[in-house]
Amino acid sequence: MPDLYQPVTDEVKLDAITILRQSDYGALATLDPKTGHPQCTRVVIGAFGSAQPVILVSALTAHTKAIIKDPRCSLLLGEVQKGDPLINPRLTLNCSAARVSPDDSELPAIREHWLVQHPKSKIYIDLPDFAFFRLNVIEATYIAGFGQAFKLPTDLFSA
Repeated sequence: MPDLYQPVTDEVKLDAITILRQSDYGALATLDPKTGHPQCTRVVIGAFGSAQPVILVSALTAHTKAIIKDPRCSLLLGEVQKGDPLINPRLTLNCSAARVSPDDSELPAIREHWLVQHPKSKIYIDLPDFAFFRLNVIEATYIAGFGQAFKLPTDLFSA
């Protein structure tokens, strides 16, 4: 079977990073700690630094409980436009989630950057059940359109 993935160019890298930076939300897939079954939810996302995916989540949600128990997760990003949704660009990031601890030296910068991206989150960002998680990318796939698939270097998605 031929390789399905095309060579990655600088333009492809930029297009993929642009999807991350311009996305306000994405679909986060986690593993249910009780059953092991996949579960998917919509989360608000941000890009910290050059392109580190970050989420702000409540400890009360099933997906937060899931990533605390098993940090493996997958994030799907991309806006569906008119026409066939399968021809729209999209980015899938397989990740390991890591909670940003309250004493992390980058937390103030993450918080400040988050509020610039998501000003309405000011009403809940400091509630005690909310925390930031970095999504450390372990595999990245970018689909630019039909027949245009790319495996991206994971270092594109670091702070």
